[in-house]
Amino acid sequence: MLYKNLYKNKRLGLKDKETDFYNAKYENENKRKFYVNIRERSRQYFLKRFLKKKSGKALKVIELGCGNGNNLILVKKLYPSYEIDGCDLSEKGISIGKLRNKDINFFVGDITNLNINKEYDIVLSIGTFEHLNDFQQKEHFKIIKNLLKDNGYLIFIAPNLPVYKNYELKYDFHPFENAKDITYIKDLIEKEFVIKEIRTSHFFEPLPRNNSNDFLLKKIYIIFYIIFGNIINNIFSKSYKGQEIAILAKKNDKMKILFITEVSSGETLGIMSIISLLNKRHTCKVIIEKNYGKKIFLEIKRFSPEIVCYSVTTGFHKHFIELNKKIKKIQNVFSVFGGPHPTFFPEMINEEGVDAICIGEGEYAMLELVDKLEKKKDIRFVKNFWIKKNGKIYKNEVRPLIENLDELPFMDRSFYNDYKHLRNSKTHFFLATRGCPYNCSYCFNHIYQSLYKGKGRIVRRRSVNNLIKEIKEVRKRFPLSYIRFVDDLFFSDKKWIDEFSKKYKEEINLPFNINVRVNLVNDDIIKKLKEAGLDWVTMGIESGNSYLRNNILNRNMSEEQIINACRIIKKNKIRLMTQNMICLPNETLDMAFETLNLNIKCKPDFAWISIFQPYPKTEIEKYIKEDYNLNDIDESYYNDSILNLNNKKELVNLHKLFSICVRFPFLIYFMKHLIKMPKNNILYSSIFHLYRIYIFKYKSKRK
Repeated sequence: MLYKNLYKNKRLGLKDKETDFYNAKYENENKRKFYVNIRERSRQYFLKRFLKKKSGKALKVIELGCGNGNNLILVKKLYPSYEIDGCDLSEKGISIGKLRNKDINFFVGDITNLNINKEYDIVLSIGTFEHLNDFQQKEHFKIIKNLLKDNGYLIFIAPNLPVYKNYELKYDFHPFENAKDITYIKDLIEKEFVIKEIRTSHFFEPLPRNNSNDFLLKKIYIIFYIIFGNIINNIFSKSYKGQEIAILAKKNDKMKILFITEVSSGETLGIMSIISLLNKRHTCKVIIEKNYGKKIFLEIKRFSPEIVCYSVTTGFHKHFIELNKKIKKIQNVFSVFGGPHPTFFPEMINEEGVDAICIGEGEYAMLELVDKLEKKKDIRFVKNFWIKKNGKIYKNEVRPLIENLDELPFMDRSFYNDYKHLRNSKTHFFLATRGCPYNCSYCFNHIYQSLYKGKGRIVRRRSVNNLIKEIKEVRKRFPLSYIRFVDDLFFSDKKWIDEFSKKYKEEINLPFNINVRVNLVNDDIIKKLKEAGLDWVTMGIESGNSYLRNNILNRNMSEEQIINACRIIKKNKIRLMTQNMICLPNETLDMAFETLNLNIKCKPDFAWISIFQPYPKTEIEKYIKEDYNLNDIDESYYNDSILNLNNKKELVNLHKLFSICVRFPFLIYFMKHLIKMPKNNILYSSIFHLYRIYIFKYKSKRK
């Protein structure tokens, strides 16, 4: 039987000579030596790996709980110019260390209560954590952080409890009674550090299970591990199922910023663009709220952000205001709301718990705000923000639009790794332009143009080289077989299209999807884009009735233009999705059927249709007679209309059957009877959602 508490007792400073680890005798000393040999080789593999990440001249290194100095002697051998200290409670271990290498400053000290007036570039905590009690473990990383310089690194190695415990039961090694699992350790470290790399070591199973002196088997295994151990660890160490945890972490004195969004299937381009600037100076994390549910509050406690940012669209704003109230009850955070809703409804600053709202483009505005919060400077007059402080609201104008989009870093997509559906997705979103020059009455664009009047060009475009370079970088990091350009209008500059078509084909050559406007479609542009890889076009029709389309919606396009644009797209064998609306102001059932008939003439691969939502402050509001407010707006375009329309039941039912009728036009002969069924019945809702899923999950894939 092993003296199970010897090592632990000594590390905690117990002086009993009978429990001296270095003098202890084991029932099977060969077994212990064999195990220690393999474990030490594995630990030193990761130590060498991590040291390469932080190499430099004359760095200062300390190991807490250095024992007799094995790890530090390795560091000194690899990097002779390093100034190295070693600290341990064991006088015996320190004495051995001093004898082995006089160039290392070994000293006796209590690592749970260190008082060193010195800062280090690297702190090693290897085989120490598991010997501390729960309180000491929680304080351990705070002590290490205080020892480190700015941008200093922690190299941490400790047993992974679930695997290690099972291993010890089999082979009767040190029990390490206070070892913890990888999740617990990761959470503790992330409170003080930014984790750069996590690995686990694998000792595998060929160890002898009995006490026989089977030296041949042991020697064979040691030789095997010496030759192949590094290769094995490199292959398997990304798994969290190894016997020991190895973590490289960087000191974090930056602001912690948590972004919360409701988007679950798409990509949050606005957030990713802001993070690309913030991550250079601060620590950011993204939570897709729908995926997290109640776990979001556990994540708040674990990450401990100083700032929580919400990307909010109208309709979802109610949910996020309530969520913010709950978060503020458990964490003292500064809350920032950005996105379309705060931009067009800045009065939401009056809501309880809202500290600031960001209006318009947020990259440089957020960077300035966060920098000032970090330095505890006055934030009341940061442009693009309305700030609430001590009950008073400070309203600031917007800064000029970002003229040169190429100056922005590429969007930071690192949070993909936290979400399987994003990490494994082969379709990714990109933005080539910003802004739209048109003034459709149901859109907020007229407000945006007024907001930025005299502040720069509304429509701006990235260079082709810059866009292609970003696509190449994403393709290196993530699976990529399909690209969606989500610009409001992808083409409005013929010279840019000519350059893009040529370079995209030569350097990327992947199928892609774009949004277009009817009056800009011509055969020459479509042919060039088809040759480059254009696979799918999304185009707005909105209504088949000329009065609704041009007088109410301000689309300014004829039926002939619509049909001709669709003909050009289909002639070039490009798939087409049309976008339409129903339940418009003053819309009759006959008008809605005009939209259906026009789509049947255009023969799209999919006819998308939404139930119109009357957003306040849009131009179309003047055609609406009903009294309503923001809280009446539904977050979904699929459910119902808040307008009092004639034949409302039939219009809502037509919405559910619209897309499938365009696909199978013979159904139009039965449609006027089918839509008389009860509104939003389960059958029609199921048909609508199942057909939509079928299109986007299966038909949208390239043939």
